[in-house]
Amino acid sequence: SGVSYDGPLAVIINRFSASASEIFAAAIQDYGRGIIIGGQSFGKGTVQSLRDLNHAFRTRKNIYGRIKLTIAKFYRVNGGSTQHAGVTPDISFPSRYNFMEIGESKRKNALLWDKINSVNYSAVNNYSLLPQIETRHDVRLANDSDYKIFLEKLSEFEKKSGIKTISLNIDVRKKELDKSKNPSKEIESESDSTNTKIKDSKAKRDFLLEESTKVLGDYLLLSEN
Repeated sequence: SGVSYDGPLAVIINRFSASASEIFAAAIQDYGRGIIIGGQSFGKGTVQSLRDLNHAFRTRKNIYGRIKLTIAKFYRVNGGSTQHAGVTPDISFPSRYNFMEIGESKRKNALLWDKINSVNYSAVNNYSLLPQIETRHDVRLANDSDYKIFLEKLSEFEKKSGIKTISLNIDVRKKELDKSKNPSKEIESESDSTNTKIKDSKAKRDFLLEESTKVLGDYLLLSEN
């Protein structure tokens, strides 16, 4: 069958992109079909199967439950596994998820990354323009005042993530809670780390989505030169 769409393509991923979404992003990256933007993915490159223990004991008197077994592992066409390491984006974007205990690598006894022989495949595009695209991306965000505030919020979040204790003094604790509920910055992070909310305004900026369109625009412009 013919190709339905052969135009420019960007795939956005973050630390919560796992399993099938990682396999898709890896295939797009390996074949040079598009640009991967965002943060490192989850790293879920294994396949599990639930087995009913009652089948083994062949009794209905007791319910023995189930056991989850890892039965397979995913590998990219380049031979590398998506397990543990996940997919590394071509154009990185900061996220508060990077400071959280998220991902296969954060789990005790998770299988490690490994590599097998690559299959014989041909990339559609080697994206030799990526260094130039990344430079434009960095310059553009460095001159964005809203983005600077966004980075400040991420820095605050990183500091708070490193605090493993809380005060038992009720007055101190109330001040900490009030500060977290009423940030002094003009822009505060929403539930999605790439979104920001401007006070007294309905305007929202999704930096990651916004930047992905500009990255594709840079690719098109540079490709024409």
